Amino acid sequence: MWAVVSEIARLGFVVFGNVLCALIFWALTFAAFGRIGLGLLPLTFLTLASVPSLFAGLALRGMFVAIAERARLQDRPPDAANGRPR
Repeated sequence: MWAVVSEIARLGFVVFGNVLCALIFWALTFAAFGRIGLGLLPLTFLTLASVPSLFAGLALRGMFVAIAERARLQDRPPDAANGRPR
């Protein structure tokens, strides 16, 4: 059970870090599009913004799965949750 809680916390940090990176790169992308228009630099920033956005979404999905797993483990008897035979 504590492994699931630590996994939720770890994924929370991953989501937070990826969202910060994505926000920075999205801001750079829009600034480059506004200043240069369509070119290599804005497309590079667009690519760099898309990657952490994707990873933040995947980590968020993993958090929801881990939260559902934690709820499922709480419903089981203590011996079954720890994997010990009765």
